[in-house]
Order: sequence, then structure tokens, then C-alpha cells
Amino acid sequence: MMSDRWKVARRFMLVCVVLAPLALFSASPLLAGSGVAVTVNKVRPGKGVLLITLVNKEQFLMRRKLKKPLMKALVKPLGKSVQYEFKDVAPGDYAVQVLQDFDEDGYMTDNWLGLPKEPWGMSNNPPVGLGGPKWERAKFTVTESSEVVKVSLDLR
Repeated sequence: MMSDRWKVARRFMLVCVVLAPLALFSASPLLAGSGVAVTVNKVRPGKGVLLITLVNKEQFLMRRKLKKPLMKALVKPLGKSVQYEFKDVAPGDYAVQVLQDFDEDGYMTDNWLGLPKEPWGMSNNPPVGLGGPKWERAKFTVTESSEVVKVSLDLR
């Protein structure tokens, strides 16, 4: 016959065996969201700050109107290449927009023709025409696994 102590210990072990895998699974990246690793090339070291934003289609190319992107990072450019990772990104279509903000005002500075004076770039490095880059060329899809995005800064 089992003692009461043994019954309590056995129930505790049974609960641990059942709940431990559930606790580990709930902390997995599949449920928390995926990561988006961004590598920015052609950075001018020591000048200003890199403004890296993760946006959806509605926020794409909204310059001064964009008050709050989905995710945003300010990174000091210490080298010619900078890496940053957005964590817990839900599956879906996104674009990464990067601005090397020399004057650190949070906006792209234009010349009198409306052309950028500060280096910028976006995911997939799409070609730029008269109307600007297109969403379809800049977007990427985040699934359950992490996504790697490379951006080259340029004065186009």
C-alpha cells in the first residue's frame, strides 16, 4: 500500500511530466513570432544614426506622415556594415526601410528638388524610378522561421 507522501510525490511528477513540454512549447519562437535579421551595408561609420524600421504595406514610403512604424530601431553606425534583429515578428508581408540620419532629426532630409540628401535603402534593394520604389519589389514574407534581409544604403 502506498503512503500519502508517495501519492503526493507521484502526482507532482505526473503534473511535471505533462506540463513541462507545454511550458517549453509555449516559449518556442513559433508561438512568440519570428525574427527578422537586418544587415545594412554601405554605411558611413560615425555619422548620425541609422533609423531602421519594419513596416507593412500601409506604412510603406510614408515619410513624414509615418508617426509609428510596426517596429523601429536607432543604431549608431560604428562600421561599414551594421546588423540588427527585430524579434517576435508575426507572420506576414513586411518591408524594411533604413535611413542614415546625419542630422538625427528622425526624417529624411531633401534638397530643393526633393531628392534625398541622406543615404537610404530598403529590403531587396528595389530599383528606383520616378515614382519611387514599389511595395511588390521591397516586400518579403515572414513565416515561422527567421528571415534575413540585406539593405544597401545609397544616395540614389
